[in-house]
Amino acid sequence: KSDATVSMQGQSIPLTIEETWRLPDHVLGVQSVMGQEMRQGFDGKAGWMAAMGQVQDNPRAVASTAKDAERSLWTLLGKPASVTLVALDAPETVDGVAYTAASVQGAKSTDLTVLFAADGTLAGVAYQDEGQGAQVPPARVCELFSGWSAEGALKYPHQQRVLRDGKPFLEGKITKVELNPVIDDAIFAKPAK
Repeated sequence: KSDATVSMQGQSIPLTIEETWRLPDHVLGVQSVMGQEMRQGFDGKAGWMAAMGQVQDNPRAVASTAKDAERSLWTLLGKPASVTLVALDAPETVDGVAYTAASVQGAKSTDLTVLFAADGTLAGVAYQDEGQGAQVPPARVCELFSGWSAEGALKYPHQQRVLRDGKPFLEGKITKVELNPVIDDAIFAKPAK
């Protein structure tokens, strides 16, 4: 769960985001903004979205869930033997900071670049996003991580900043991480209308 602020069209809008994953292909995302809730799910076979009393199929969910899973820190860090990082010749500069960059090979997402801080710690990822319509057009996305702290035996970033084509888009603080919970299949199912 994270509390975030999204910047769109010159406005900063507070929102809460909750994501539940059962990798690689079950996800439920809940966004609450200005008193409204939008839910998007994928049960491993079909996607859906529900907002403002409407429920509809989401045929793009298959591809977007697969890409999100491939770009996930859980996939990158949870299966290190399945990917190879190849150092890029030039650093990637994001918001005035030069990061050592490496491309990810061996993953389905071939456009993923991993960014490292000067001390060698993981600083973020960058990739080309397809966008989500007129309000969120395609862009080079950089997700920057900070605030690393322990979650059980793991260290996980508790702050995230997202830039789209170099412009601030989202800034959030992760307020809750739950590792390996028992998750009932029913939460991923499309709600009745």
